[in-house]
Amino acid sequence: MKSLTPGRWQRIIIYALFIVLTGIACFVLYAGRNQSSVSLLPGEPVAVNEGWYSYTPEGTIVEQSLPTHIESESDGKYRLYRYYPSVNYDRYISIYTHHQKLRVLVDGTLLYSYEPKIEPDWLMTYRAFYHIVVIPKDTSGELCLETVPLIKSSAGEYSQILAGDSSRILNHILKDRWYKLIVGLLLFFVGIVYVGIGIPFSIYSKSISSSQILGSLVFITGLWQLEESRALQLIIGSQPLHWCLEYVLPLFIPFLVFSFLKSIVGEKYKIPMLILFIIDIVGITIQVVLQLAAFVPFTDSVTITYILYVITFLFSAVLINRELGFISKKVNAVFLISMILGLILFILHSFGIVRSSAADASLMFGLTLIFFSLSVAVYQRTIARFEELKMTEMYRKLAMIDIATGAGSRSAWYNFVDTYPEDNLRTEEACLILFDMNNLKQINDTFGHQVGDKVLVSFYDCLRRAFNSDGKIYRIGGDEFICLCTKSSRQKIDRMLLVFDSYV
Repeated sequence: MKSLTPGRWQRIIIYALFIVLTGIACFVLYAGRNQSSVSLLPGEPVAVNEGWYSYTPEGTIVEQSLPTHIESESDGKYRLYRYYPSVNYDRYISIYTHHQKLRVLVDGTLLYSYEPKIEPDWLMTYRAFYHIVVIPKDTSGELCLETVPLIKSSAGEYSQILAGDSSRILNHILKDRWYKLIVGLLLFFVGIVYVGIGIPFSIYSKSISSSQILGSLVFITGLWQLEESRALQLIIGSQPLHWCLEYVLPLFIPFLVFSFLKSIVGEKYKIPMLILFIIDIVGITIQVVLQLAAFVPFTDSVTITYILYVITFLFSAVLINRELGFISKKVNAVFLISMILGLILFILHSFGIVRSSAADASLMFGLTLIFFSLSVAVYQRTIARFEELKMTEMYRKLAMIDIATGAGSRSAWYNFVDTYPEDNLRTEEACLILFDMNNLKQINDTFGHQVGDKVLVSFYDCLRRAFNSDGKIYRIGGDEFICLCTKSSRQKIDRMLLVFDSYV
């Protein structure tokens, strides 16, 4: 039984949490299988940010300009109003709910309702969604957007509302996050390619390669960014699936980064790696426990994930720069600059210090450069490692061959004996023949070692031709050879010995 070393414990814990997170995602998908999909119709709209109003609990009208936060009415619900005149064509409006239930009414007539029954109960909320709602032609009156928060932080929150035809609204949503869409697609497909590149190396080395781990990390990051771009939401309406992609998927990233670092450093930096491992495990476990206990959902504990990212990537920047061994100084410089600027922008953006499209796009560009430089370095490292393994395999094969004659070497004979199955000794018949040349020392002393080597080659050639494929020949000493015959009858072996005598 193998001993449970710290490295094995870490792998066991990582695998266990992988299973837990995957199980949570699968359970949410199963529990919400009957949940209706978010209503979305097929993408330049007009921003309708003015002309809105709300009522205070006392009934006072308050003019509103979007985006805004409003007070609840006396019944505890939040309502935003606007007068819509009648037109002779259908109109569409885009409403973004941030963990809120939504009802759209005109003069009390319900046009659209999004009131998910969250299953399981501890999920509390699925996520933020875009809703494209049609206002039928010839409809006029007081438009009411009624929301009920699913989490406290979203109470009374209203984002920009867009109006126009459905295709223009769709285009606007995609244009607003185009950089996430491009980066997501790029990383998604690059990750698949990198995992594929690592497969031959993994088969050859019989272990998961750095390129496969990096490919998995790039793939998951790309899928996450596709979800962040809202592109997936516009083609897939499954609310549980979007919750998994938005909140569960990012929790795999610290594990993959740790595994990637482990594949690079091996058993070095045991204490720092153990500290990083504990930080990742504790941070993710806290979030999972809070979510499963229905105390704090992932949507509100996402700050813990951001802190894990900062710690993990700071650690990674130092360790990768020390250990990965960038062959090109330019690639190394790109990695360091991208990592530093990316971390600064990530910290500023994640904690609300800077929130702008330019900063967000710069962060995505930096993320792409980081993965690009890592991919180049890992590719170079993989090729170098592959060459090392090929050389090792070549040396191993050479060690199994007697250079002077071409017969199996002494090492090959001992390796065969050590690995020969014990059961075969009872079930298979075999014949072992020992050959000892005479006067080899005298030949070497009289005519020189060159002639002696030629005599050895001639002797081995006689053995090889006589026994052909029926016997495996090893040179186990200076003038000693062994021939192992399996699956050959006694009569056949006697005939082969006679042939050998005639050749000699």
